[in-house]
Amino acid sequence: MKYTIANARENFSELVNMVNYRNDRIEIAKRNKTVAYIVSKNDFELLQKIEDFLDAKDADNILATSKGTISHSELFGDLGI
Repeated sequence: MKYTIANARENFSELVNMVNYRNDRIEIAKRNKTVAYIVSKNDFELLQKIEDFLDAKDADNILATSKGTISHSELFGDLGI
């Protein structure tokens, strides 16, 4: 479902209930451009786990192609952190 910022502000409690109880995902738009989403706690936690997994995979790839050990700053630089 897509809402404008003004409409989302007016109906915030209802939107939170829709996300919490029905697992809806709410799209928030400003001038017809999506700027944010309201998602459930479970969806957010899943996204965090996916991001952590991808970060670990990237780190493993960097370490596998390095010539020995690398510093934290080199690793973080390669990961774009």
